[in-house]
Amino acid sequence: LNRDAKEYGWDGSNPDSIQPSQYIRLYRNGDIKTHIVAWEKMDEVFKLVFSFDEFKKPRRSSDEDIIRITRQKLTFISSIYNSWAKTKFVSAPWDIIVLRKKRLA
Repeated sequence: LNRDAKEYGWDGSNPDSIQPSQYIRLYRNGDIKTHIVAWEKMDEVFKLVFSFDEFKKPRRSSDEDIIRITRQKLTFISSIYNSWAKTKFVSAPWDIIVLRKKRLA
């Protein structure tokens, strides 16, 4: 917050001081190349699977759906590391937080 949110009006304490933005910030650490490859391919898989009538489509408006998909992706990536990586530095538990901008009236 003290680094990136300042450009959106962050005053250091009041969440309402942040101005709405069309941009999404995604922060990653660790071995990002494997994370990016797996994450983006899983987006493709989810898109195809959720196009089938027998599956409920996740709602972007649902924090629970966003958290569930994120946890599924992280679990898959973690299983790759646990099974194959020389250094295993992706594992649970994860803190998954959905931040939404305040809607203006």
